[in-house]
Amino acid sequence: MPASFTCDYCQRSFLAYPANRRGKGVFCSVDCRNKHDDDLKPHLTCVHCGKSFVRSAGRRVGVKAFCSRSCWGEFAASRRIPKVCPVCGTNFSVQRCDDRPNQYCSQLCKTRYSRDVTCERCGKVFHAYGAKDRHFCSQACYHPPFFRKCPGCGITFKCQPSAQVRYCTRRCSRIYSKKSQLEIMVGNYLTQAGIDYIEQVRMGKFWVDFLLPDRRIALESDGTYWHGSQKVKERDARKTAFLEHQGWCVMRITDLELENAAFPLELLCERVNIPLLAPVKADIDYP
Repeated sequence: MPASFTCDYCQRSFLAYPANRRGKGVFCSVDCRNKHDDDLKPHLTCVHCGKSFVRSAGRRVGVKAFCSRSCWGEFAASRRIPKVCPVCGTNFSVQRCDDRPNQYCSQLCKTRYSRDVTCERCGKVFHAYGAKDRHFCSQACYHPPFFRKCPGCGITFKCQPSAQVRYCTRRCSRIYSKKSQLEIMVGNYLTQAGIDYIEQVRMGKFWVDFLLPDRRIALESDGTYWHGSQKVKERDARKTAFLEHQGWCVMRITDLELENAAFPLELLCERVNIPLLAPVKADIDYP
């Protein structure tokens, strides 16, 4: 038997069979159901005409809202940029995003003044468009790369011809062009003692000041000012652990030890366990 129901949209009482009341909500007609569904959808305002409309389920969220395709076409036409073809003088319009590449009204006008040109640098024959004279086939030929050899590590690197650079990286510039006074002093003492060494050697990700390959000794000259912070001490500890793992004996000498020693050369030889060939009579002050 039919039962009495109340419409969820218009609040009108009506009779219907309970078996026909399926789904969410109770409505007296299809129009009430559609109006109820439209109220749940978001209401948007047309960008072009300002009319309020309901967004359909298939419309993407986030794009500009237009109430109809005609409004979208009129809006797109209003944003087109007028241009004049430099070849035939025809007036045409392009979209705002295609303003720069589209300079001609058609492909025929674009290729009207095309010609084959030989690149002045590499000799390649390329197809040039437009009335402007082109002499190079690419940007690489127009601005050719310039290569230099790093005086420190010997690597060939690319740079600008006008750039006043000599080294490939900032690290090479710091290592090979700006030696500390302590490194110069230790190097002079090692040369005076007749010790063979290699200066500034890359070991993994670390740099070793002086490497004595005959005795498997890595000599580090540490300045008190630069190696006094906790962060640098932790980095030196990691370097020492890495070198010892590689089978090297790490020896460190500071600037204060050399300044306070009566004979710095003897102190350095004792530190690396190498006997001094001749006794040192006087200290030599190296710069």
